[in-house]
Amino acid sequence: MYARHSCFFYFSCCSNVKSPHIVQFYGASLREKLTMVMELCERGSLFHVMQDKSVIFTWDLFFRMMEQIT
Repeated sequence: MYARHSCFFYFSCCSNVKSPHIVQFYGASLREKLTMVMELCERGSLFHVMQDKSVIFTWDLFFRMMEQIT
């Protein structure tokens, strides 16, 4: 019961966060198994972008990304 309540609280928090710098949360379901519907990130996670050798990280790019995250 506690886990279910925690999930609903988390979903509520996620649905209230609106920012162009945060992945949009659209909804969720707890039927059979946990399912979350979120905005597609075309480049994947930040980890995948940082591992991509075709992305050249300069200090300017680094600081722009950090500014968007905060």
